Amino acid sequence: LQHASDFFKSRSLVLNSKKSFALRLIPSTKNRIIIPDRKARFLLSNEPLRLIDQHSTFTYLGINFDPSGKLSLNLQLLSDLLLKLRKAPLKPQQKLSLLKSNVLPRFAYRLTLGRLTIGLLERFDTLVRQFVKDLLRLGHDTPDSGIHASVKDGGLGVPSMTLLVPSSLIRRLSKLDRSSDPVVSSL
Repeated sequence: LQHASDFFKSRSLVLNSKKSFALRLIPSTKNRIIIPDRKARFLLSNEPLRLIDQHSTFTYLGINFDPSGKLSLNLQLLSDLLLKLRKAPLKPQQKLSLLKSNVLPRFAYRLTLGRLTIGLLERFDTLVRQFVKDLLRLGHDTPDSGIHASVKDGGLGVPSMTLLVPSSLIRRLSKLDRSSDPVVSSL
């Protein structure tokens, strides 16, 4: 840590020990699991770093992690945002516009880079469709395609994460495959 700190200081960058934390993982041969070491002590510029345990979570570049890796997106965050949007003193068209321009793009990044399954994407889309149907007082038998179809085709233009995220993921991985760096392209 001190070598890294010195390296950054020589380039006019400083590591902030208040925003940093440490995680040391130890394999447990008895249980065949990896456990965090709570007794380890890490110093950065003579200040101890906060240690996290196996129940801690943290966010890095908008993606949630725990000591075992990426976490699945918690749909409760989407539910909370949709509830706030529902209660906002705005017209339904304004709420729909905010959903498409702010709420869904916020989650598209997290879904593309986070741990996901097709079931998670389908539950995500179901919550969004239910919100739109309630917001616009549409019948529950309104076809989903009417919500996700583009505006020029007569739909509402609400993106479907079930379609958007896998194609975005494929584009991102294809760019890595075409990289001029042989290590990156082989990965």
